[in-house]
Amino acid sequence: RLLEPPARGVVDALCEWRVVQGVLPEFAADAALADLAHAVLRSSHQVSERHRPDAEAILASLGEDEREKVVLWLFQVCGLRGLDDTVLYTAVGLLDRYCALCKERLAIGRLHRIVIAIFSIAVKVTGGADEATKPRKLRELLGNLGQQQYSVEAIFAAELEVLGVLDFDVSAPNAFDMLQAMVLPASLGPGDFAPQALATGGGAAGSVLTSPVACLARFLLQLSMLDVSLHYRYPHSVLAASATYIALWCTGARPERSVALLADVAECEGC
Repeated sequence: RLLEPPARGVVDALCEWRVVQGVLPEFAADAALADLAHAVLRSSHQVSERHRPDAEAILASLGEDEREKVVLWLFQVCGLRGLDDTVLYTAVGLLDRYCALCKERLAIGRLHRIVIAIFSIAVKVTGGADEATKPRKLRELLGNLGQQQYSVEAIFAAELEVLGVLDFDVSAPNAFDMLQAMVLPASLGPGDFAPQALATGGGAAGSVLTSPVACLARFLLQLSMLDVSLHYRYPHSVLAASATYIALWCTGARPERSVALLADVAECEGC
């Protein structure tokens, strides 16, 4: 271990991709992002902060128990439908922002329809899964989620209501977006950028998705969504870094990786 090169942050992780883009051209676009990485992180952090809702405002509109049930339902829907975590985090984020901006108690009778509408927006905004984004498939999915109690037209009308409350601003970075950036250098070892390793492991992204650090960090971040006070107490960059830091410690990663992670957090906040 002492002979291994020091771990580096997200910029250096992307720079490594320049080495392999000649062998694997599909990494050329990602390698080109190295010079912009810190600027993008900083910008994402700032936009995320502007949209981070207040936990008390959320709970004033939707009780803690009701919110937990809704989040668990969204977990189940995304899991059973094979939808990416991006859909889950976008849906939860939109729900919380909507509740915080409503400034009135969300009636239980409206809750189901509003949640389905928010889920539909999240699928459209993120691209969801290929099948789910096809108009016919999406209509079928929404009908099934509504248990045939609501017409698709009624759900689309609820979408307009939600979009109006959010002022059609539905693409703010969330904690998962920050985690994806920060977990990349923390998850890959010194040999993971070798062309042969990239080619056989599904690329760097494939290695990240299956690494113990990434899996544990994603699990911890998902747990935080169930506690609204915790999830919005800190900036999303700090929350994502904390989940990654704990994952690094639990997996016995080299200390240099934690140092690089903290450097990326400092860059996010312009320190």
